[in-house]
Amino acid sequence: MCTCEHSSDLQLVLGK
Repeated sequence: MCTCEHSSDLQLVLGK
């Protein structure tokens, strides 16, 4: 997983 500044990525990480 990469620590990119994207709301989409953040949501995916939080969702999992």
